[in-house]
Amino acid sequence: MTEFVTAGSLAEVVAALSTQEREEDLTALIQRMKETSEYQSGGLEADHKTVVLDMISRSFAEKGDLTTLAGVDYAVLMEQLEILWTALLEARLSIVVRDKSGELIGACLNFDARSEEAAPLCAQSAVTRNMTEEERQEEREARGRRVADGQEEVPMSVVEFLNAVEEPLKDQHIPPGKGKYIYTSLLGTAKHLSTAENVKVAIFMEQENLRLGQARGFQGIFTTNANRLTQLISRSLDYQILSSIQVNQYEDIHGGRPFASAPDDLVTEIALKRF
Repeated sequence: MTEFVTAGSLAEVVAALSTQEREEDLTALIQRMKETSEYQSGGLEADHKTVVLDMISRSFAEKGDLTTLAGVDYAVLMEQLEILWTALLEARLSIVVRDKSGELIGACLNFDARSEEAAPLCAQSAVTRNMTEEERQEEREARGRRVADGQEEVPMSVVEFLNAVEEPLKDQHIPPGKGKYIYTSLLGTAKHLSTAENVKVAIFMEQENLRLGQARGFQGIFTTNANRLTQLISRSLDYQILSSIQVNQYEDIHGGRPFASAPDDLVTEIALKRF
């Protein structure tokens, strides 16, 4: 799931502009960054673990829209990333970003879109990821019974929501077999960066994802954006928007609206970039 956590001041600026103005402004910045860049990218390595896991977990625990709604905390996110760490290294598709001084200031976690690990990384996934398919089905049925009995306040987790909106579109647009599409999962930046620097690092990472995918012979990138900034960046980079879901109107399999408390402008977009 690609989400980018920005400061409140940027959110206010973005909200004040029309969609066209925002896209035009980002497009101009993206073009300038294609011509010159103050950052360097590299592959995810074992010695990046402490910094990267903390960076991603902190970002989404503090300001990730869907994860905040579901009450997913730092410890849960850290646990899930720990589970996936070896697979992330083996996939060799994730990137890190360093500034001119060599400090690691950003990371984007990616998988092959048809790999087992290319699934929403939040909420209950740490519990179910190591289960067999039969065990997962049993857990879903047990959870359904708890919901029916009123034992669970939230009838649908973030993972279930994203699975429901992503999987049909994967099957429709991504051919079977590995090596065809990259699944961009989580993106985060260092806590101390300014708002403007956050935006530039996010753009740089998205550009590097495209470069990496093309260099490795992939056909494109599949991603889900639940943040307005990454949605705008994707549009500026000519992603195709496959679906747009108003989160508070989404109904789960039980007919409930698990994210009814979300603001009306919280939208999740599934996007595809073909090379």
